[in-house]
Amino acid sequence: MISEFYGALEAKSINFCYIYLQYTLVIYDKICMNLSKEAKMHPANLKYSKNHVWVKDLGEDTVLLGMTYFFQKTYGNVVYVELPAIGDTLTTDEEFGVIESNKASNDLISPVTGTVVDVNTILENKPVTINHSPYEEGWLVKVKLSEPISSDLMTNTEYTKDM
Repeated sequence: MISEFYGALEAKSINFCYIYLQYTLVIYDKICMNLSKEAKMHPANLKYSKNHVWVKDLGEDTVLLGMTYFFQKTYGNVVYVELPAIGDTLTTDEEFGVIESNKASNDLISPVTGTVVDVNTILENKPVTINHSPYEEGWLVKVKLSEPISSDLMTNTEYTKDM
């Protein structure tokens, strides 16, 4: 009788350990998925401003500017974007346009100084593209730099901590 009791107890202990191990693996997977999701939200190859504008260095003193995943997630669906024209000059820390969402209207503040050489015309009719693809199809403007990129811009790790 006692050996049956210990046998049943041992089986329950093994079952408990198995369940605990499975639970631990599920939690670990969720943590890893969140870290992976975080990396996708703020790609490492970009720089970020405190105003939630990302900067992608294209080489040859040319950059793309766009709004971060955090911006569109915080402010909701983008319903209107006013961008500069090709040939306009942007100056670091000065307004270069307006972005409106269903929650707020914000000035776009330039993190770089240079001349606009291309504008994402898709955003005129589909500003919500910023929500669906903030780092690819939802870019704002391409700029030919007249000054080096500011050292005040953050890495993805610094930006994530700053939010």
